[in-house]
Amino acid sequence: MVYVDRRAGSAELWPLLTQRQIPAELTTLDYGDCCLSGHGPEGEILIGIERKTIRDLASSLTSGRLSGHQIPGLVATYGYRWLLVEGSWRADADGNATVPGFRKGRGATGWDRLGLKAAALEGYLLTVTLRAGIHVQRTYSIQESADWIGSLHRWWTSRKWADHRAHLALHQPEPDSRLWVAPNTVQKVAACLPGIGAEKSLAVSRHFKSVLELALADEKAWQQVDGIGKGIAARVTRIVQQGD
Repeated sequence: MVYVDRRAGSAELWPLLTQRQIPAELTTLDYGDCCLSGHGPEGEILIGIERKTIRDLASSLTSGRLSGHQIPGLVATYGYRWLLVEGSWRADADGNATVPGFRKGRGATGWDRLGLKAAALEGYLLTVTLRAGIHVQRTYSIQESADWIGSLHRWWTSRKWADHRAHLALHQPEPDSRLWVAPNTVQKVAACLPGIGAEKSLAVSRHFKSVLELALADEKAWQQVDGIGKGIAARVTRIVQQGD
């Protein structure tokens, strides 16, 4: 269930979520515009979302409400937090942050200044991410925001934390997130073996220093690798030395 604050600035998300078949309920939240519970690394955990249009964000920075009240509340209340920043903006020739301007009866009227520099806005979002531990997500409309909240809900509720393993795909050029270093050749070879995969390949690469050492290892040597028992050791030895 996604819980949506019933007050202005949040409540307009509720019909969009229900239209997308996302379970949503209006309530009153102390902090954040939406929240949900999901499968965290140590059990159920609360996830909070603070939604700001670009104009709202600029106003909050000027007044100090975001940093002085809303962000501390998010950090204290939720295990994972997002600042959802909605709308288009860009820097003008003088470095000012600007947003598309609209006037009643006239439609689009160019770009309006927000009253702060674009670099200051970007710097603030980086500080929120790196120092406050709040993820920043950009969207360009409330419809896109509803789509993103639906994706967030599915990620947190569709499977257990340990079952999210796409980041461990060793054929990708991204580094192994557990070490933040690229997997070496031994780890890549080990990951292809039955019963090893991404989870045990790191331990294999720490035990065997080369592919040759891995290939010549007997069952007893394989059993010395953390997490590998007699069954896997026998299977791996047969595959490596005799083929499929």
